[in-house]
Amino acid sequence: MFAALGGSAFTAERSRSEFAFTPKVSLRYDWSDAINLYGTWTRGYKAGGFNEQAFSTGARALQYDPEAATAWELGAKTRLFGGAAALNVALFWENVTDLQVLTVEPSSVVTSVQNAGEARARGVEVDAQWLATRWLTLLGALSFNDTEYLSFVNGQCSFDRPDTDGNGDGRCDVSGQPFFHAPKWTVTTAGNVRWPLAWGSTCSAGSPSSIRTRSSSTVRSTREFASRRSSVSAATSASATRGKDGRRASSSTT
Repeated sequence: MFAALGGSAFTAERSRSEFAFTPKVSLRYDWSDAINLYGTWTRGYKAGGFNEQAFSTGARALQYDPEAATAWELGAKTRLFGGAAALNVALFWENVTDLQVLTVEPSSVVTSVQNAGEARARGVEVDAQWLATRWLTLLGALSFNDTEYLSFVNGQCSFDRPDTDGNGDGRCDVSGQPFFHAPKWTVTTAGNVRWPLAWGSTCSAGSPSSIRTRSSSTVRSTREFASRRSSVSAATSASATRGKDGRRASSSTT
């Protein structure tokens, strides 16, 4: 079966040794007791690795390179109505070099990780929560996430787009296209009701919903940029707020 898929038996030995320095710089300004402004600059790193289902000993087939990212974020966190409500706004921009992307090898069902030369994600997110009554909490989130492969010449060809660049490698140049499963717009709302019970316990019930715009299905990325944006899962009523140091603190009620 391996030979039928275009592979051949081989023996190879490879090793990797990597080191990365990933600094983070944060600035914070307390405009008032209810308003906090912040900015962050961060370097990120994901180690390279090996493709266990490689078909050949080629450098690109056997292993993939590390991924490096640089991210900026500017935001504001506010508390409203005497602390009964919170509204957070953030602008983000992230540049990635050698983004690790999971793809399917041409004319096969074998998957392998390829490196996209350059990639970018940028946008804005807004999330809010409001304790409307002692027993009712309303939550909402809005996210705009503009993603793009700035340079990815060895991407996976979609079923309706065969390889036509003339090099015969069975892969397509997907530069300029958005990430797979990364919708530009995501809107999430939720409500949470808590009933007091005996012995100091409570009973909770939530009703989350989410709307996403259509996303590209060209290639699947091992880094889902959309997942880092504010969301409420289909099975959980959740809220997200940020501390004064810019970190997220999340709480959920199943």
